[in-house]
Amino acid sequence: MSKPYILIAEDDVTSQQILKKILSTNYEVGITNNGKECLISIKDRIPDLLLLDISMPSINGYTVCETLRSNPMYDDLKIIAATSHSRAEDKNLALKLGADDYITKPYQADLIQRLITKYAPLESNFKNNV
Repeated sequence: MSKPYILIAEDDVTSQQILKKILSTNYEVGITNNGKECLISIKDRIPDLLLLDISMPSINGYTVCETLRSNPMYDDLKIIAATSHSRAEDKNLALKLGADDYITKPYQADLIQRLITKYAPLESNFKNNV
């Protein structure tokens, strides 16, 4: 069985590298630099999990989340929204637009691992990994 595929939509190169280092041992990891790239990438291959930065150039994470949730093809896609904004209204908006969970930066390796394990278990049975 292949590893679950996680797509990271994050415009900060340092954050990309940290996340890839944390996740690449157990998961296949793809990276996009902005919301536009993310939406294009997902059309080619639906990930088991999308780790979505909210504040990105081109198309922000809120718009990406709303766009994906408006298409039934992506109903099973798990989305974790990530941002440096810790206000309750930011979290509530992300969840309202369809994110499954919400985390704040800076990324904490143990929290990332717990959430990833929750939403993209290593014994993945998603159709993309058959």
